Amino acid sequence: RAEKAPEPQSWQKEQSLPWHCLVNCVGKRYSYKFATSDYPLDPLERRYRAHVTYQSIDFDLLEQILHRFIGEHDFRAFANTAHGIDLDARSTVRTIYSIHLEREENNPHNPYINTQGFGTISIVLNGALYRMVRNIVGTSIAAANPNFSKLTIDDISRLLSGIETRKYNPAKAAPAQGLCLDEVY
Repeated sequence: RAEKAPEPQSWQKEQSLPWHCLVNCVGKRYSYKFATSDYPLDPLERRYRAHVTYQSIDFDLLEQILHRFIGEHDFRAFANTAHGIDLDARSTVRTIYSIHLEREENNPHNPYINTQGFGTISIVLNGALYRMVRNIVGTSIAAANPNFSKLTIDDISRLLSGIETRKYNPAKAAPAQGLCLDEVY
């Protein structure tokens, strides 16, 4: 992690342009808050925490799956095609520096809301493709769900090989409500 933001490029200095997050950033930190229980969400959190499944998932298996994404991989199978952007013309290789899963047991602020099955996934990476973080979370949760038999842990390695495209990934993207870009550095 950088201590301070990198200096602007030489062409930016010549034109008196400041540091820009799309040109000069070296990393980003995303967090994704989700719920997997059949309990109702706190009304104050329903816009900021996604309800991804009504079935319980194996959090230990989810953590193992998430650790498979760490490192430099081709995320072609985890990127949706944005309007006007051709994935074949761009590099889909990205580096994930760390992934951390935090399981929330109890909410001390509101004892009436059951937080069993709540979690937060933090991802630090050098750059993300269109819907890449949501596709990583959706695929990981689908593989950790024992009732979703279309996807196994070994399929994740195949999808990270760069040979497969998004249409070969049977999991849906996680809902947008839980995603937050926390830091750009």
